[in-house]
Amino acid sequence: MAKSLKQVVNQIRKLEREAEMLRKREVSRVIDRIRIAIDHYALTPQELFGQGAGTAPASESRRAGRRSAPGSGTTPKRSGSPKYAHADGRTWTGVGKRPSWFVDALSSGKTADEMLIDSRDATPSGTVSSDATVAKGRRSTGASKPGKRASARGLRDKGLRYKGAQKARGVPKYHDGSGRTWTGVGKRPAWFVQALASGRTSDDLLIPPA
Repeated sequence: MAKSLKQVVNQIRKLEREAEMLRKREVSRVIDRIRIAIDHYALTPQELFGQGAGTAPASESRRAGRRSAPGSGTTPKRSGSPKYAHADGRTWTGVGKRPSWFVDALSSGKTADEMLIDSRDATPSGTVSSDATVAKGRRSTGASKPGKRASARGLRDKGLRYKGAQKARGVPKYHDGSGRTWTGVGKRPAWFVQALASGRTSDDLLIPPA
């Protein structure tokens, strides 16, 4: 029995929906594998897409040069300012290949946000902060010292943020069904990597809300 045009069109639409679902599923698995490889080898955009990746076209560079020309009233943005810092004083601007200390810190469970340098707490070298100046001016009058109070508040806020991050890191987010769990922070455990390699997605491993 010959099919009608409507039946053929409906069948085509059904097949297209099935094809789109299969594509999304396969793309999700491929993206998970790519992310694992990028994390494992600490790959940069330049290594993945060539030296021109992430750079502006020549026309944009020329326009930027004109904007920062002498007498234009603008100052070119410095690209060498450190963005991340290690406890021993080593820093990284966040541009280019990740240094070994940064990769080691991520592998040990730290996150990139925990190593960010807080610009609000930074004071240019050779200068005195306004809080310190006010405190020095009021010291002889017996007034309170706002600089010290501000520093104490900053330390307290940092401590609360750190405790909050530590608490969040201790809550399991993924599981494999046999009792093994992972918080989703730090280096991926072997069972999680093996589950992704076997075809499962990260959404399949999520712990359902209570």
